[in-house]
Amino acid sequence: MPLPMYSESIFDRLLSLSNESELDVALNSVLTLAKEAIHADFGSLYLIENNKISHKILAASVGFAEVVEFKVQTTMEKGLAGWAFRHQQGALASDVEVDERWVRIDEDKRFGSVIVVPFKVKSRITAILTLGHKERRFFNERALAIAADFSSLAAVVVENVRLLQHKNNVIQSFAEMLGVVSEPVLILDGTRIRFANAPALEQLQLPPGARAITDSEAGKALSEALSDPDSASTKPLSLNGKSCVIHLRPIPAVGVGVLLKEESA
Repeated sequence: MPLPMYSESIFDRLLSLSNESELDVALNSVLTLAKEAIHADFGSLYLIENNKISHKILAASVGFAEVVEFKVQTTMEKGLAGWAFRHQQGALASDVEVDERWVRIDEDKRFGSVIVVPFKVKSRITAILTLGHKERRFFNERALAIAADFSSLAAVVVENVRLLQHKNNVIQSFAEMLGVVSEPVLILDGTRIRFANAPALEQLQLPPGARAITDSEAGKALSEALSDPDSASTKPLSLNGKSCVIHLRPIPAVGVGVLLKEESA
């Protein structure tokens, strides 16, 4: 992997965000690091889903008013951000006074130099990053190259966080529905426990807060049964001297749902 054009410190901090579970926290941190990488005064980060902005993160120097919806829409339709989105490439407006792609709104003269770069995941644009400086001709091609280099890793980091939050939201929804179920129910990601109700913890002799089903002998038996290459949706299992049937249900992007039922005598 080639060395990044920005500092190693920024690289390490950006990479560490991959484990962040809150999307807005990650987006704010990514924007802060991007500003630091090219010494920008302010910026914005728009998350794109289904060709629409799903999140807006705005950062600026003291006194910079929050951008209203009209301004965001205008920049995406007519401005430099929209140009970068449509052309799927970075854009440099070294001097916004002479760049016809720059749309000045409400005579706002705080911007002198602007860079916009898209975040791409498998050729799909997932976000638009805009970085600005109050001085005209502050940014140059070198700054654009650094921002583009930054965006290549940032795109992967943001996508990982987005998928992780989606997974956690799905798990939370299932947990709310399954928490009151009287039979043992688990959601597993491999051997990792994503959710287990009280009857499941008791049946598998797992302590509260257990992270893996292999933390108990009964859990290890379940793990071995699940690792069987047989793809059947039901499997027999002996747990604590009792005959049980495992009912499996794949949960896309999350793992597998497991229901344990004792066989009738």
